[in-house]
Amino acid sequence: MAPGPAVPAPLRPLFDRPGLAAAHLDRALRVSAATADFTDHFGLARDAAAGRPLPALLHPDDHPALLRAFTALRERSGFTLPVHVQRPDGRTRAARLTALHLPDGALVVLDAHDPAPPATDPTRVTPVEAQVLEGLAAGLSTVALGTRLHLSRGGVIYHLSNLQRKFHVHNRPALIAKAYAAGLLLVDSWPPAVLPNRIC
Repeated sequence: MAPGPAVPAPLRPLFDRPGLAAAHLDRALRVSAATADFTDHFGLARDAAAGRPLPALLHPDDHPALLRAFTALRERSGFTLPVHVQRPDGRTRAARLTALHLPDGALVVLDAHDPAPPATDPTRVTPVEAQVLEGLAAGLSTVALGTRLHLSRGGVIYHLSNLQRKFHVHNRPALIAKAYAAGLLLVDSWPPAVLPNRIC
């Protein structure tokens, strides 16, 4: 199905991709356009999501963190947040919501795959790795991280490479998402913080 007229022209190719659960939000966080994969997670027809506020589609417990993250989005390029998708029958499902700032609102992508079984030995990080993760999640660049941690650019890249290997990911956004999904980064904390019991 072709994207509807509410999809901004630059986003149309994204909305044509099968398997992508994405939606365009206006500045009031109302869904202006969504892919079928996005609305399927909520048990809605594709056109039924238009005009609905995003928080109304998620569990009420997620609203405070979601609203804080969207308020901060005006000053950042994006964020990833664990949320709970709410279906019409009352069932909920854990998911990750990634939002990217756009001039006319936001693009959100929902990842609601079935969670992996909890690991018996949760991933732990060193104190420096924890600081690198916190800085990454706060949106700091490699240079800014190096300045903050008194490391060279190469030192920051070394710790990033170790973290990417440890979490089996290939880029920074995936690393941040995996750290949130693994419960390593606190959900309701700004600036981002690693749980103290996950630092070795």
